[in-house]
Amino acid sequence: MDQDQKFLARTLELARRSGIRTSPNPNVGAVITKDGEIIAEGFHAVFGGPHAEVNAVQQVNDASLLRGATLYVSLEPCSYHGKTPPCTELIIRSGIRKVIIGTSDPNPLVNGKGVAEMQAAGIEVSFSSDRKPFDHLIRFFRMNQINNRPWVTLKWAESADRIIGKRNQAGKSGRIQISSEESNGFVHQLRAGRQGIMVGKNTLLQDNPALTSRGTAGPDPVRIVFDPGDEYRNTLRVFDPSGMAIVISGTPKESAGNVRYCYLPVPRTPGLLLKKLLDEFEIGSLMIEGGAALLASFLREELWDECVVIRSPALQNTETAVDPGEVIVAPDLPEGKADQVFRCGPDEIFVWTRSLPESVG
Repeated sequence: MDQDQKFLARTLELARRSGIRTSPNPNVGAVITKDGEIIAEGFHAVFGGPHAEVNAVQQVNDASLLRGATLYVSLEPCSYHGKTPPCTELIIRSGIRKVIIGTSDPNPLVNGKGVAEMQAAGIEVSFSSDRKPFDHLIRFFRMNQINNRPWVTLKWAESADRIIGKRNQAGKSGRIQISSEESNGFVHQLRAGRQGIMVGKNTLLQDNPALTSRGTAGPDPVRIVFDPGDEYRNTLRVFDPSGMAIVISGTPKESAGNVRYCYLPVPRTPGLLLKKLLDEFEIGSLMIEGGAALLASFLREELWDECVVIRSPALQNTETAVDPGEVIVAPDLPEGKADQVFRCGPDEIFVWTRSLPESVG
């Protein structure tokens, strides 16, 4: 690995420290070097806070050290006034003379403009020879900017014979404990890395899930209930006042307390739903955990980016378990082999990942 790639790799490490806390903005890391040595580092820690470049520059007590320095940054510096001033202005004023960037910013307000401003000021600007890890780092943000929807993760747990639940006497789903304790820990980590988590009405009423990322260091996602028929109850655990909950409703309603309402006039319109979650609530990444019909609708419309399936070695459709006429079968798996397969306790976890949006700039 040459020196430039080494310092760019460090920007990725720094950027990952903030986790989901910068959403809906991207994770960004920055490194400043002088004569081949690191003199400052920074990362974007929280949405609305100083950007990575600002945090790095502010670490340098002797401003004269910045003159002729090199800045490595995982994402093209911003060039417009948003919640913070443009980073390009600070870079130009600082005297930095070389900027090496991981990948371009897909935001049309920035894309290419940040590079052009720095070049016009006499700064030498170049990009990483391999943009893929940097595009992957900001995959949620890229999806928001290019496809105008959240990054969607589908997740379910199934038995060895592909059962995910059972029906009770009312014909609604019932909970079966399928995944192991180890797999549950993995799921909570996934939740901590997503802004929102959504379940359907039947899953909500039967399982009464908390939908938290308990046991992890990350934040809880915003809890989202798909219930166009308005059958939910405020006493359920997802409506705990400790965090915001969103109800996807077929009826326009006023928000109250920690519960927000998202009006969806046509129930089974996943594309419209995703756009509203991004536009109205800034949900840039979404995890959907059930039920079967909700998961199948996103698979059918190809409105998903990764699919995570936890498969238990245990059978459910047996005489000693669930009556064959009462089981709920898992949705059809995505076509082709999974991109990743690994063990988590006694379970196998399969992950399918779709292609990232095309790079811009």
